[in-house]
Amino acid sequence: MAVIEFLRARRRLWAAVGVVVGLILVAWDLLVPAAAFFPQYATRNDLRLAYAAAMVGLQQGYGHLYDLGAQKVAIESLGAGFNPQPFISPPPLAWLVTPLLAVPFPVALAVWTALLLAALVWTWHLLGPSEPLAKVAHLLLWLGLFPVAFGIIVGQPGALVAAAVATAWWLMRRDHPVWAGVALSLLVLKPQLAILVPICLLISGHARTFGAWMVATLFLGLLSLALLGPDGIARYRDVLAQTQTAARPWAAAERGAGGRRGDRAVRRLETKGRRA
Repeated sequence: MAVIEFLRARRRLWAAVGVVVGLILVAWDLLVPAAAFFPQYATRNDLRLAYAAAMVGLQQGYGHLYDLGAQKVAIESLGAGFNPQPFISPPPLAWLVTPLLAVPFPVALAVWTALLLAALVWTWHLLGPSEPLAKVAHLLLWLGLFPVAFGIIVGQPGALVAAAVATAWWLMRRDHPVWAGVALSLLVLKPQLAILVPICLLISGHARTFGAWMVATLFLGLLSLALLGPDGIARYRDVLAQTQTAARPWAAAERGAGGRRGDRAVRRLETKGRRA
């Protein structure tokens, strides 16, 4: 009890320490991993995968969304040095990126990065404490935490998932359980990050929020299946099965970008740990 009282009596001190530590973490992120990755920021950013998949879906139909040969051609069409890797995220991520096809990829990348940063700031705004110094400390620590910073550096949609969870919490606090469940449906962008959240809501008695999440997620799932069609679903299943093998550079689909035969000619996938 004495330790707790000691800590409570020095909240401003701990907030000041948090600011200093947060500044150190942010500086390290900018000077070490970001600086090392910056020369390849466009060519290796994960947005290239969703952007190329959106191109394939729009130009060839969503049945070809997981056609690895078509994905490879689309990625390489972005310019020299773009590293081809398979897009295996759920279709809604490609839908979300589709409006960015209206602008060149470098502009789309800037917009996407700004969107991810805005999602992080929105999450902090909803969940951060009210005391000014502590709130600044939370922001710096939030941005400086390496997994968070790395997600921004490589263009992963994890920040959007965090924003969805924070928004759902905020809506539940204001007695809007159904809208909270709808917000949670954005977990589909990278479901493995927060798949236990709906289950915890159900167990804790938030049935309306869980039900709204399930309905919204089922709608997105059924829409995805309808757009993919039988061939697209089969391609997606094959791609997911191939990504369970050892990660090695993939071979080009020499037999063409269309059809499942072309897909199966892709014998090696360079996943590098990006399983979504």
